[in-house]
Amino acid sequence: EEEIKKFFNDIDVNGSGSLEVVELKRLFGKNAETVAAELDGIGNGGNGDGVVSLDELQSFFNNIKANTDAAGKDGEAAVKKALKGLRVTLEKAPKEEVPPPAEAPVEEAPKEEAPVEEAPKEEAPVEEAPKEEAPKAEEEVVDIPDNEETNKAALGLQNLKRKKDAKAKVDAKRAELQALADEEKKIEAEAEAAGVTDQTTEAELEEMASGPEADKAATMLQSLQRKKEAIKKVEAKKAELAAAKEEEEKIDIPDNEETNKAALGLQNLKRKKDAKAKVDAKRAELQALADEEKKIEAEAEAAGVTDQTTEAELEEMASGPEADKAATMLQSLQRKKEAIKRVEAKKAELAAAEQEVTKEETTETTETTETTEKPPEDLASAVSPRAQIAAAKELDEKLNPPTEDEAPVAEAPPAE
Repeated sequence: EEEIKKFFNDIDVNGSGSLEVVELKRLFGKNAETVAAELDGIGNGGNGDGVVSLDELQSFFNNIKANTDAAGKDGEAAVKKALKGLRVTLEKAPKEEVPPPAEAPVEEAPKEEAPVEEAPKEEAPVEEAPKEEAPKAEEEVVDIPDNEETNKAALGLQNLKRKKDAKAKVDAKRAELQALADEEKKIEAEAEAAGVTDQTTEAELEEMASGPEADKAATMLQSLQRKKEAIKKVEAKKAELAAAKEEEEKIDIPDNEETNKAALGLQNLKRKKDAKAKVDAKRAELQALADEEKKIEAEAEAAGVTDQTTEAELEEMASGPEADKAATMLQSLQRKKEAIKRVEAKKAELAAAEQEVTKEETTETTETTETTEKPPEDLASAVSPRAQIAAAKELDEKLNPPTEDEAPVAEAPPAE
């Protein structure tokens, strides 16, 4: 790392702490811009700010070491050899003065001038060329029969969703009521400690406030008002809970073969559509990576890299008179290998996604056959949404009796 840091500082002529394209030209000539973009790129762990930092240069040499070690050779020696070749090139190159990067000028706040109103100019309307829309991918047509059975099943599924939402609303209202009831008990205890009873009225406390016990009267009056507000909140929440319960009881869920078949079919359809969407996304990602791979391969070929080119021969070449060319070729070869790896990995992901689609289609066929062969009683007990909800509710009531039954919220006497 110390050698790399020293090498970095030798290149950084203007001492800015980063390597600019003009500084890299001493090493890579006309390829300096390409090399800078590669070292600063995301694939090398860079941040894409247009200059090369010490960490980004270190990452480049770490990649050389890792790839060489993976090939069963001495990665440390490969880094030293590459550094040696680059240093020879650097020492031969003329050292030019590079000005430090210009600082952004400080913008002064514009002076406010009185606006001069100009008569609006009439501009001829510019006709825009119609935009060509990308062809949409053909979607699979799902055949949904429009008949009485299907409509009944659809209505049943809608009711099931409404029933679940209504139940969730009831549970939420019950929890809110319990919180308000606890708060009411706390406020009543404070009021009692202040001397407020159920018979205490605001009128008598206001009269008391004009006498020697004015401070006590003020405290009691405040406690009484807080108690009344707490009772009002509890009563209002009880009304909301009752309305929510009534709404839940109004919703009817038909427990029949049509609803069960529709539920199972819609579940399968949703899973199948999700799986196909995943395949389409993976296919698009693969195409993008394949295009990128072709571009990188073309650049590597232009740099002189062939399918037979190895890193070992390029590292050896870097210690000779063609060090510049060797560095460019080595970089192109590594980029080519990384691109191929990404494409192969995405192919594997696509294959897995396609296998999932096939699995869903097979499952759909199997479940449809089983649904047809089994008697309605078996089907209802196996997949009926209503049966599942009822069973879960019954078990929950046995294990956790409703709080409302165990500890009913005490109704406070009406405030005077």
